[in-house]
Amino acid sequence: MNDSSKPEVSNVPTHSAKRHILSALGVSVILILFAMGGLVTWQILKFHQHRQATRRMEIAITRLAFHRPENLTDDQWAYCILLTWNLQTGYAHPSYIPTEEIERICAELEVRIDAGPDLATIDWFWDEYYRVYPPTQSNEWMRPTTADNREQFEAGAHGGHPLSYWQTKFKRLSKSVN
Repeated sequence: MNDSSKPEVSNVPTHSAKRHILSALGVSVILILFAMGGLVTWQILKFHQHRQATRRMEIAITRLAFHRPENLTDDQWAYCILLTWNLQTGYAHPSYIPTEEIERICAELEVRIDAGPDLATIDWFWDEYYRVYPPTQSNEWMRPTTADNREQFEAGAHGGHPLSYWQTKFKRLSKSVN
């Protein structure tokens, strides 16, 4: 028997096979795009949730302006709010402070404000940020209640942001969430 009498087998796919391959490829591309779209949507949702939590924290910090401890001057309290605001806004990104932690700290801050905030409230806030994201401790030089900042605290060095500034900011921020 001669090998030349055997029919040649072609490695070229038939028209039907090509159609199945293209269909499978098309479905795969659609599934990949759908998965990527879902991932992007999830990331946008997470960012939005974090931004909302951060905004609530900003509102809580500015709300401190309406609850000045009696033993402090307006300028001293504004100084504390300014530096606490700077800590919060400097580390508000979700890669630093997770959304759940911002929500927890904010809820506790609200309770402390309702009970009557004082310098211990400011220290508690800073301690919470240090605990949740230890690199914030590099900002200890900025903490308003440290001995190194006593002179600036006593002078109420609020950097041009008096208590009325924080009160106005609170009102503006509060309107933006309603």
